[in-house]
Order: sequence, then C-alpha cells, then structure tokens
Amino acid sequence: RTPTAKGPKDQPDPFRSVVSCLLSAQSRDTNTRKAADALFALAQTPDAMLALEDEAIAAAIQATF
Repeated sequence: RTPTAKGPKDQPDPFRSVVSCLLSAQSRDTNTRKAADALFALAQTPDAMLALEDEAIAAAIQATF
C-alpha cells in the first residue's frame, strides 16, 4: 500500500470508495462525481450517513437516477 494512493473515483478512504462504487452502477462518471460530492458534503462517515434522513440522501444522489 502506498500512503498517498487513492481508491476508485479518487476517493480518500475505503468508505468513500465503496459508496462511490455503489453510486456508479448504471450511471455516468460525471453524474457519479456530482452525487458523491453532494452526499459527502452532508456526511463523511458511516455514522453520519446513517443519521441522515432518507429524503436528504435521495436529494443528494439524484444525479445518478
């Protein structure tokens, strides 16, 4: 492992890599980036994401629909 290496979609940690990978299914890279940026602006950790309302998550990732 390289300390400066980044995962898929240039995400800085495994959690963000997994979420970005899930968002990318059946979506263009530019839409995935928009959705991931919007979602991670609201929550950066699993616990913070679990605290979000479903509607907030849906609104953030709408670009992938």
